[in-house]
Amino acid sequence: MTLTISRKEKKVRRSTIQIHIGALLSVPALLLAISACGPQQSVSRADETASPPAAPAADGGRHVPASATETSSGAKVLSSPASQPSGKPSSPRAEVTPTPTRNEPARTGGPPPKPEAQAPGPWPQFRGPDRTGISPETGLLKQWPAGGPSLLWKATGIGTGNGAPSVVGGRIFGMSYRGQDECVWALDEPNGKPVWNLRIAAANFNIGPQAQDGPGCTPTIVGDRLYALGVSGDLVCLQTSDGKLLWKKSLVQDFGGTVPQWGYQESPLVDGNKVIVTPGGSDATLVALDRMTGAVIWKGKVPQGDGAAYASAVIGNAGGQRQYVQLLAHGVVGVAATDGHFLWRYDAPANNFGINCSAPIVQDDQVFAASSYNTGGGLAKLSAGQGGAMTATQVYFTRNMRNHHGGMVLLNGYLYGFDESNLTCLDFKTGAVKWSDRSVGKGSITCADGCIYARSERGPVALVEVNPERYVEKGRFDQPDRSGKTAWPYPVIANGRLYLRDHDTLLCYNVRPGSP
Repeated sequence: MTLTISRKEKKVRRSTIQIHIGALLSVPALLLAISACGPQQSVSRADETASPPAAPAADGGRHVPASATETSSGAKVLSSPASQPSGKPSSPRAEVTPTPTRNEPARTGGPPPKPEAQAPGPWPQFRGPDRTGISPETGLLKQWPAGGPSLLWKATGIGTGNGAPSVVGGRIFGMSYRGQDECVWALDEPNGKPVWNLRIAAANFNIGPQAQDGPGCTPTIVGDRLYALGVSGDLVCLQTSDGKLLWKKSLVQDFGGTVPQWGYQESPLVDGNKVIVTPGGSDATLVALDRMTGAVIWKGKVPQGDGAAYASAVIGNAGGQRQYVQLLAHGVVGVAATDGHFLWRYDAPANNFGINCSAPIVQDDQVFAASSYNTGGGLAKLSAGQGGAMTATQVYFTRNMRNHHGGMVLLNGYLYGFDESNLTCLDFKTGAVKWSDRSVGKGSITCADGCIYARSERGPVALVEVNPERYVEKGRFDQPDRSGKTAWPYPVIANGRLYLRDHDTLLCYNVRPGSP
């Protein structure tokens, strides 16, 4: 293991990307092998100068010497011979001494209804506790020092992918490609040391170029269970403590879905006893499964039979009707939470290529959705009709929120997000532009404690004041150890820490005043 101190104060680069549409994929045969996967991971601590002794393995505190095995890609993996029974992943050898985990802050609700069975952790799923992109954390830095916040640790060897991590109960969970394998993994929150890995499928390289780097799913954590969706449509439920596979479904084989051109990139939504995912197509556009068993609760059919796009569903409650709102290949739709029956659709925000990535924004009876490729975003008002039907009536449409895949946040009546390469603030009710600034260039955003964490896909990260009147930057830094590829994972804020993933590397920063 190499111990390093990250460097900062690099020159800010600003650029945008362009996605090239490749040939349609063919779905390969899916493999399931319950074994450890991926290359050995290393962890660098910014405050250490020598390799610490091995920490206890995740088997109740007993450390077992590790041995090297090989995955299908030939990559060596350290695994424990005593922890290799069928159906359980191995615990990789620990290389960093754990440090105490700070207490988790209390959760607070967001504007949309919260999933009924949501975990109490600080960042249990895609875009945080309520899928709004807003962290409930307080007491964070309001101004960054020169060079940015302090780096606590850096974990490398986690595998490539575009999914942000989830952080719950002292663990960090994520997904990656490791060689020829698609994996779900867990790290120790205090220091980033590996805890377990599980291969869930073969890596799918027969998709669009950028998606060949790996999955974009953020695992959803509820209690002691983890839900994750692979690029080829492999939906798994795992045990959080050790990665044991509890059940598995295929969106393609079980529900007739078609893998999108850049693969499935959705993060499963858990609401009460249901797991919601989007196979796409006319038979099961969306499905609800029993989260404990994987059994089908209902199949939701959208009349136009839209294919899945790349967004993740959110919960709405328009007209007193609890519903799941999802941006599909040709429009944003709502289906009833009770039985999946179709309620409404609004097509204007979808682009002509079906590359719709950012989750819709729901507030009361209004839904905002947006996409890129010279399209933009629109606000629709939802109204109850006869026989339980609903209608979506456009309030406005704007070309000033061509949000590609970096997400948007709604705060105090104002919408913030990247309009292509410009960070932009809109009046949510009218669509009027309050301000637009180049900021760090095209990227993704997360909000916490009155500040926007704006992350460029090319490296720079800025702290921006939540201010509808003007752009106010409170500090920035260049992410070290860049992969050289576009970095799409959203910033994650949990327990006073900022997590930035750049494919094979996960960086952890202290964003609270004082020592962590």
